[in-house]
Amino acid sequence: MYSKKGAKYTFDGPSYRIFRLDGVSTLTTGNSRYRININNAYLDIPLVAYGRWKDFELSAGMYASLLVQSIGDGSLNYTNGRTAVLQNPVADVELFLDYNYRKDEPGRGIEGQTEVVQVDAKTVELPKTLGAYYDFTEDKGNLYNTLDYGLVAGLSYFMSRSLFIGVRLQYGLADLTKNAADLSKGSTDNGNLLFRDDKDRNVVIQASVGFSF
Repeated sequence: MYSKKGAKYTFDGPSYRIFRLDGVSTLTTGNSRYRININNAYLDIPLVAYGRWKDFELSAGMYASLLVQSIGDGSLNYTNGRTAVLQNPVADVELFLDYNYRKDEPGRGIEGQTEVVQVDAKTVELPKTLGAYYDFTEDKGNLYNTLDYGLVAGLSYFMSRSLFIGVRLQYGLADLTKNAADLSKGSTDNGNLLFRDDKDRNVVIQASVGFSF
């Protein structure tokens, strides 16, 4: 089966921005508000056993999924920024996010419109639209793992001999994200990027209408 799974990712709180100009990095602290719509497309391979009782059919088993597309879009608002050393104010920044988690390169944004920010008497020009790994200084690999797997269970009701409606639950057991590429948006280690080690999983409810022959 081809399926799309995703989430609305939000972050709103104390954060940071690292501005880079001519090889020099300037750490600033402020507040970030991220809004990201994540869409991952998979090829699902379920292995399921079925049991029938009157007009009801129960199913249970496991599945494996292969990630074929991983994208996201949204916005980033950075406000109340100040440089970490001199505490000079940084103008508020509003940026767009256009992520391709499988293709974007470190430090790259989308070419075109730019945003100019004054940081410690330096003029820093940013792309108006950032890629998935814009804040990275080196390649950490893709954020989302290619393979997902887990358990599946479902219930179908036959309204006639062949027509049915059903609901199915997929509960992922695999960690979807690679720790080495899961960037913390809330803090740094004295200006060095920090990465998260939490476990992210797919939990999906599917509804269906179909015919059985």
